[in-house]
Amino acid sequence: MALIWSVTAFCSYASVFALGFWYGCKLIAEEVYNDNTGTNYNIGDVISIFFCMYISAANFNPLSGHFANLNGCRIAFSKIIHIIERKPKKS
Repeated sequence: MALIWSVTAFCSYASVFALGFWYGCKLIAEEVYNDNTGTNYNIGDVISIFFCMYISAANFNPLSGHFANLNGCRIAFSKIIHIIERKPKKS
């Protein structure tokens, strides 16, 4: 369980850092207009967005342990369906 959590934590945080900095640099370099502030994106806007993404990743990360449970539920459900749909033996 800890291995699953650590791998998903690394992937989610690494993707947030990479996506946040890449897209933020792209917005600043291309001088994209920010409709919320009425000016082009600046470093303050990008940092705000970056931390919002980071907090979102931190809140979604505890869900990773439940995905393993969902797989177990799927297997159990398929066994239940198999029992329900089986044909009774004729006497």
